[in-house]
Amino acid sequence: DMAFANEMVKVRIHSSTDKLAHPFPEVSVNGRVQRFVRGEEQIVRRCYVEKLARMKLTTFANLKTKDVDGEDVYRYPSTTGLVYDFTVIEDTAKGTQWLKGVLAEPG
Repeated sequence: DMAFANEMVKVRIHSSTDKLAHPFPEVSVNGRVQRFVRGEEQIVRRCYVEKLARMKLTTFANLKTKDVDGEDVYRYPSTTGLVYDFTVIEDTAKGTQWLKGVLAEPG
């Protein structure tokens, strides 16, 4: 598991249209920090890619609708997405399957 976590993977963190988004996102694993440059391809250890894949944010909306009796009903639908959208450029077949599993886990 340790060797797999330390394999090198080529990734790109996508640029953001949010003017307040940090241009150099950082993630920390076991006290070690990896800084990313948005829009640039970088080769990093898989453990940092795992951290990116697990950094999910859930937001909730507030929708007012009517039920069958005409009464007001509130629903709170949620949306979950990655904190930092990223793409894996190069990885092994095993790594690709592993990442699909991590991304499929609930946030």
